[in-house]
Amino acid sequence: MNAKLSLGLNIVLLVAVAFLFFKVYGTKEGADAVKTATDSVPQLKFDAPKTMAGAKVLYVNIDSIDQKYQAFQDLGQSVSGQLAYLQKTFGTKQQTLEARYTALQEKVKAGTISADEATKEEQEVNTMYNELAKLQQQADVLQGKMAQQNATITEEITKYFKVYSREKGIDYIIGYGTGSNLLYANDSLDVTQTVLDALNKNYAESKALPKPIK
Repeated sequence: MNAKLSLGLNIVLLVAVAFLFFKVYGTKEGADAVKTATDSVPQLKFDAPKTMAGAKVLYVNIDSIDQKYQAFQDLGQSVSGQLAYLQKTFGTKQQTLEARYTALQEKVKAGTISADEATKEEQEVNTMYNELAKLQQQADVLQGKMAQQNATITEEITKYFKVYSREKGIDYIIGYGTGSNLLYANDSLDVTQTVLDALNKNYAESKALPKPIK
């Protein structure tokens, strides 16, 4: 009896659910309500700007530009040697300074150095410290000069891109390489070698021009 009662109750509930479903969703108002509820869920959409329609895009490999553009190579060679010398000199003098300062402290603590000798040694240590400070200033000036020249080279590249884009009817030239946000690029759109050839040709011609008298 209990099993029959349970079965009968389940059938009644099933019929009631079917009736409610038809009553709510079987009408136009119910269907519209469902559509409205669905439409209210945020949808991810991407609409390409109208200006992108038919846009012509090319790219260059920025790593190749950095490595193979002669202007960058010349800048690196001219500055890297000076920086390397300053860094090596700074490191040697710093080690000597630290050793003499430590030895002075130990002698003063042990009482194995006179007051006059300690004063003289302290003055020499201070002189070495000042020399280190001057070396650091020279390195800072050199790095600043390098940054300025690098900005000038980058500006020349940008100017060339503008001319190239105008002549070829290109809308965008994208940089592709280490650190860029471009995840994929079709090789057929790569104009790196063409750009490098033109940049290096222009740079060689500019180097051959007489330098202005200062």
